[in-house]
Amino acid sequence: MGMMSPCGVRVQLGQRWKEVDPRMNRVVTVVGFGEKHVYVAGKGWADVPAVELRVDGAKTTTWAQLKRFNGKHTGYALVGA
Repeated sequence: MGMMSPCGVRVQLGQRWKEVDPRMNRVVTVVGFGEKHVYVAGKGWADVPAVELRVDGAKTTTWAQLKRFNGKHTGYALVGA
């Protein structure tokens, strides 16, 4: 099971991703998929595809928008499965 990001990368359960931003030093594991109700500038409230993540060493999970899985400065880059 997985989701296709807008840049064409398939995000799948169990994959490990690293934040590209050099100020952040964290690796996350994909643990789920869903939609989050967020405010989109200029468009209002919307349900957007999201990925549930577990930060290495943490007991809780967090969510990130699917569009952030792009390998660019403000997103995540694939480390491995």
